[in-house]
Amino acid sequence: MIDDGEKMNEMASYLDHCPAIFCKWRNEPGWPVDYISGDVARTFGYTKEDFLTQNIRYDRLIHPDDLPWVLEEIIRINAAGADRIEHQPYRVVNRRGEIRWIEETTKVQRDPNGEILYYYSYLNDITSLEHSKKQLEHTLHQLRKIGKEAEEYRRALDASYIVSTSDLQGNITGVNDYFLKISGYSREELIGQPHSILRHSSVPQETFAQMWETIRSKKCWHGMLRNRAKDGSSYFVKMTIVPILDDNGEIKQYIAVRYDMTEYVRQQEQIKTMAFRSFSTGLPNLYALVRDIEKKTNPRLALVNVDGFKVLNNLYGYKTGDLIIKEITSRLSAALSETGYGLYHIHADEFAVLCDELDLDPFIRTLQTFQNDLHTGGLNIDTKTIPLHLSVACSEEPKERLLVSCNMAMHYARSQHERFVRYDETIDFSKDYHENLRWTTILHEAISEGQIVTFFQPI
Repeated sequence: MIDDGEKMNEMASYLDHCPAIFCKWRNEPGWPVDYISGDVARTFGYTKEDFLTQNIRYDRLIHPDDLPWVLEEIIRINAAGADRIEHQPYRVVNRRGEIRWIEETTKVQRDPNGEILYYYSYLNDITSLEHSKKQLEHTLHQLRKIGKEAEEYRRALDASYIVSTSDLQGNITGVNDYFLKISGYSREELIGQPHSILRHSSVPQETFAQMWETIRSKKCWHGMLRNRAKDGSSYFVKMTIVPILDDNGEIKQYIAVRYDMTEYVRQQEQIKTMAFRSFSTGLPNLYALVRDIEKKTNPRLALVNVDGFKVLNNLYGYKTGDLIIKEITSRLSAALSETGYGLYHIHADEFAVLCDELDLDPFIRTLQTFQNDLHTGGLNIDTKTIPLHLSVACSEEPKERLLVSCNMAMHYARSQHERFVRYDETIDFSKDYHENLRWTTILHEAISEGQIVTFFQPI
């Protein structure tokens, strides 16, 4: 039969192996310990004997920053007459200088007059829990910070990019405000619709086939697309489509990020247009002429040069010279309006007329009629009638020699003071050009090698 002493020893052994610490304190200064059990050394760094012999006072272990409010808490509970105290977690500094967090629950024993005799406390070392709590708070703080930064990034993205998400079939599941603004659709009109609602008829089907092949293989697709807005207008976007994968590496949705390139494309088109247009007249220029000659099947070309244009500029001024060119442009355009011939302004004082006909005679008659009319009447500029003469040269050579041969005919017309010249082989200056080039090379080499001897005759 087990007596009470054995039972107490058995209980004490049990409490010593318990992770918590059990204490009996006297309600005296420093809270002297009458009983203590549990893993005391691990938490406080002191032995049971250190506490029982009053070698260490418990109030000296409490962190100096926490001791005032712990005392205040006990005084407040005592005044309220409570028999149980649930302390807020507080810190102690153990023998090794380590800070440990203590969670304490205390039962109060009072005498018949209600005065406290003893405190029975259950102490639990929650340091690891507090560290985890601090780590969790830090993690939550970092997550909130990341979330806030992500929101700022999203705001920046929404301000500059057109964003949409879609399911695996390409149906729209989400759009940002920029998407609504540029497309003209409402969010209700877009959600659930396929992205083909934006497809422009000018984009080939092969583009979309290649796009789907790329993103379904879990790769990003990049490209430029022309889209169609709700009102039928078009806009251009530079787009990246990213497959979003789940934890198993399978595609769960797609996100498309677009940048509005409409203004850039329009500027490029304008620059391209300007590159093929004369700045002063707005007519197609020499580059446009060379391009269009290649497109013709049977091109025929005529050059129209204003004789003595430099003299007219010096005599009447450059402003009047510009007005002369613009008036010739207007009248020549009117003369060719029903012919289908192309009119070009290729030099300051020279125009070109291009046709695509086997029969050159109607082409020649049209130009001669215009030439004669202008010679007869001149031009009325700023209340002045300015006499004007034109030199016209034409050619029906193959397209690879058409412009060169026409220039030779114009050179011949101006050097021989001919009003109208039609190219033939008798006015081919190719041999003369080659001979001049040969002698230029010979003379250049002779001068650089010091083979030229000069003689001077005094006057």
